[in-house]
Amino acid sequence: MFGYITNVCTMLATPRWLLAEQFPELLMQMKGYPEHLSYVGVPEALSIPSVSIVGSRKMSGYGEKVARLLVPGIVRAGLSVVSGLAYGIDALSHRLALEAGGHCIAVLGGGLKRIYPQSHTSLAAKVAERGCLLSEYEPDQAPLAFHFPERNRIVAGLSPLTLIIEAAERSGTLSTARHALDAGREVGVVPGDIFNCQSVGVHQLLKDGARPITCVQDILAVYGIEASKEPDPPPLTGRAGTLYAMLPPEGYTTDRLQTLTNYPPETLQALLGSLELDGRIRRNYQQKWLKIS
Repeated sequence: MFGYITNVCTMLATPRWLLAEQFPELLMQMKGYPEHLSYVGVPEALSIPSVSIVGSRKMSGYGEKVARLLVPGIVRAGLSVVSGLAYGIDALSHRLALEAGGHCIAVLGGGLKRIYPQSHTSLAAKVAERGCLLSEYEPDQAPLAFHFPERNRIVAGLSPLTLIIEAAERSGTLSTARHALDAGREVGVVPGDIFNCQSVGVHQLLKDGARPITCVQDILAVYGIEASKEPDPPPLTGRAGTLYAMLPPEGYTTDRLQTLTNYPPETLQALLGSLELDGRIRRNYQQKWLKIS
């Protein structure tokens, strides 16, 4: 399934072992918890209260925006991020947590000398600097298909809350949610785009009674934490500032902005995308760009 993986990750230290008596108490409460875990990094990071975040490997632009909205706020509240180092939402959640100065735990579906996906080896090394990598498998064990559902119970077992950002109808993400529910943990779900197949699974979880998550405070409420006031965004300068300043209350279409600014199309699209991700503008049903007050 995964092809032959040969990398022995020289970027990482030699894996060491945690015995069950050294596990976090939350993990010990899971049915079928592993007998031991290998780790690379800082095992003390396991004592930091965490949120487990999982989602689609085929992350949409919407899923990316959701992660960029929520993860920095989670970190600012003093929580760490647990995920699976996979493509899509997992890897982005790790990166955003690290960029915000936070801590991460990455649980792998193979041995710690066989980082999968191999393209995430550098990310794995960065996670190990401010947290740790975990695996229940021997360090040289290649990742196998059945390892990943097993891995998911550890992801769910490390946190009081498992947050789901995008999941198709039949998705490994849903197995993580089931492990959390079976353990009596909270499952938080971000409502998705009803026209996107990556939202079918999350909407089924919501119908089944999962906690809807639409902002950071919804997450922090599970931990009894008050959200801190967001700092004012820095003032816009350069072309981004010019573009933002020219938007009237009724908004402009992309074509209208192209005419007014005469920016190269790729430059205009990049500026609009950046302003949207920063929460400065949005596009309405008429495809007009509006300021978000």
